[in-house]
Amino acid sequence: MKKYLLSLGVIAAATLSLTSCLGSGKNETNYDFTYSDCFNYVVDRQENTVYVGHSPIYKFVFHNDLALDMDITNLKLNADQTLNLRFPTMSTQISSTDGFTIFTAYNVLPVGAGASYEFDTIKFRGYPWRSPAIYDLTYTVNDRYDVTVYPTVLGYYAQATVTNKTEGATDPVFTGKDLEVGTYMITINSEKMTASLFVMEGKFEKNSYDTERLEVRNLPVTIIDGGFRIVTEPGVTYPVYDYQQASSASALTDYSMSDISLTAYLSTGASLSYNCTLGKNNQGYPKNYNVSTTLRYFPFSAETQQ
Repeated sequence: MKKYLLSLGVIAAATLSLTSCLGSGKNETNYDFTYSDCFNYVVDRQENTVYVGHSPIYKFVFHNDLALDMDITNLKLNADQTLNLRFPTMSTQISSTDGFTIFTAYNVLPVGAGASYEFDTIKFRGYPWRSPAIYDLTYTVNDRYDVTVYPTVLGYYAQATVTNKTEGATDPVFTGKDLEVGTYMITINSEKMTASLFVMEGKFEKNSYDTERLEVRNLPVTIIDGGFRIVTEPGVTYPVYDYQQASSASALTDYSMSDISLTAYLSTGASLSYNCTLGKNNQGYPKNYNVSTTLRYFPFSAETQQ
C-alpha cells in the first residue's frame, strides 16, 4: 500500500502533467490525472448481488475549454470479464460554490464498444489538484450495474473538541480547527475491507506544544450509500503506532485507541470520535482523551466552505 502524508501548510497540489497541443491556430493546455487509488463497489440490480472490483484505473484529461476525456482500464462489473474503455469527450462545469469540476452525462456509449455497454448515467465531482485528490464518481451500466468508485486514500482537515480525562487535568476541554488540531488520513484495504486511521501532528491539549503522529490499523469498514463507516466494538482497544515508522514497527508503549466511530460521505467529509491513551504524564497518570471531530477536505478557516 502506498503511504501518503498530508502537507501541514496546505494540502499540496496533486502531481500533474501539462501537455500543450495546437488546434485551430491556438495553444491548448491539458491537465492529465490518473486515479488508481480506488476500488469499484458494484451493485447488480438484476442478480441483487454486490461485487467489489479491485484496482481500476481512471485516466482524466481536463481541457481549458472545460471538455473532459476519460478512460477506464481494468473495469470489472463482475468476476467474469475485464473491460478497457475510452469515452467520447464530455463537457464539464466548474462549481461556483466550491470550485470542483462537475458533470452529469446520460446514455454514453464508449468509443468502439458499440451498444454492448451503455453508461446510462455518469456523475462526477472532483478536485484532482490536491493530494490526496478528491473524486466522487458514480455511474450505471446497461441499466443493471450501479457503480460507486471509492478512494483508498482520503485526507481531511479537522474541527475538533478534545476532552482531557487525565486525572488532575486543570484545563479539560480544548477546541480547535485545522493545523491547531492536526490533519487526518484514512487508507482502505478493499480486499480485506479494513482501514488504517492516521492522526498527523495531532494536538490534544491547548497549552501543550507536543504533537502526536498516530496510526491505528485493521479497523473494520462497512460500505453505506455514498460513503462508509468505521465502528469498533465498545471498550475494545487497538494498539497505536508512529505513522512515520515502518509497518513492522512495534506499537507505542502505553498508547491505545478505542470506541472509534467514523461516518464518511464521499461528497462532503466525515464525522469521527474516539477515545485514546497517549502515554503517561509527569505524575505517572495515563493521558486519556475523548476526541470528537468534524472532518472535511479543505480547511475550516477557508472563506469558501468546501
